[in-house]
Amino acid sequence: MSPRTAALWCLASLAACAAAPEDRLPIDEFDDSAGRVEVAVLGDGFVLADGRRIPLEALVLELRHTTRRMTDAQLQRFVVYLRVAEAVGDATAAEVAQQNLNRLLDELDVMEIAQVKLSSAPQGRSAADSQ
Repeated sequence: MSPRTAALWCLASLAACAAAPEDRLPIDEFDDSAGRVEVAVLGDGFVLADGRRIPLEALVLELRHTTRRMTDAQLQRFVVYLRVAEAVGDATAAEVAQQNLNRLLDELDVMEIAQVKLSSAPQGRSAADSQ
C-alpha cells in the first residue's frame, strides 16, 4: 500500500470514529444495505467492477450517476470494496494500477461515499473472476 493510500485509509478510519457512537458500526464492519460494488483495479486503465471489465473512466461515471440519485442516508450505507487485481503483471502495470487506485479513491471522496474498504484479496469472489 502506498503512503498516500495508507494516509487516505487512516483519514477514513478517523472520520468513521468521529461519527456519533450510536450511528457507527465497528471499524471492521460495513453496512451495504444501500448497495455495494466490488472493484479490482487492473494495470491497463481498466477495472473489474462486479466482474465486468470496463475503463476506469466508465466506472467513475457510473458511480457518479448512481450516487447523485442517492440521499445522504443512502450514501452512508453504500460500500465500495476496492483492491488492486492479482493479475497485475509487471512493475509498470503495478504502478499504473496504484495510480488508478489513488485516482479512484479521490473520486470516491468527491462523491462523498463514506464506506470504502481497501483490500488485497477479493471479497467473496473466486480467483477466476479477477482474470
